[in-house]
Amino acid sequence: MSIHSTFVAYGMKFIMLFVALFAFICSAMALTCTAGLKDINGVCGVQRPVHGECPNNTKFDINKNLCVAK
Repeated sequence: MSIHSTFVAYGMKFIMLFVALFAFICSAMALTCTAGLKDINGVCGVQRPVHGECPNNTKFDINKNLCVAK
């Protein structure tokens, strides 16, 4: 095995480790709700005001009766 192929093998292992770590961090960030929204029964959303519209970046879900993240 030449020195070049050894460096390539270690480089591929490093890249795969980096990709796995990046995917783990992204999945952990996806589990949190954005600012202004709360986790309500597994859905990021807020209660709809009685007389008004849903906040920005949310839409009304009639089945859940909540303003949920888009």
